[in-house]
Amino acid sequence: APVEAATAAAAGSGSCAEVEMEAPAPGPEEDEDSEPFIWMAVLLAMLQPLLADALPRDPSGVCIIPHPHQMKEEEASVCIGVDIRQTFRTNKICDNCGQRIQDRYFYHCAQNCDIDFCQECQRQSQELLTSFLERSGDHDM
Repeated sequence: APVEAATAAAAGSGSCAEVEMEAPAPGPEEDEDSEPFIWMAVLLAMLQPLLADALPRDPSGVCIIPHPHQMKEEEASVCIGVDIRQTFRTNKICDNCGQRIQDRYFYHCAQNCDIDFCQECQRQSQELLTSFLERSGDHDM
């Protein structure tokens, strides 16, 4: 706006001279306030490639956070169908895929957290974690 006003004033005076005005220098308050944010952005940009493989990912690329406790195998007590495939009543929903668990065996948290996995999700989870730990060089699990 100051440059436009100066240009308009010069044009109104009949003078062909161009008037150049410098933008006002940022005050000390603006420099001090914005500097930490700039450094934070630079730091995050530098760290991002290092964090890319910090957590295991499922086949679609979504990061998974493993449950901190062991999962123990449990057996369903009631068989409700013997058609082509036996179906069992567990009254459990898989916390990974969201499907009703109807297999004879399923996995429940050994510390009794409300976490249950169907056989397939437990198998996939173990495969992902095993391959992740092998890539990272941690063989404790």
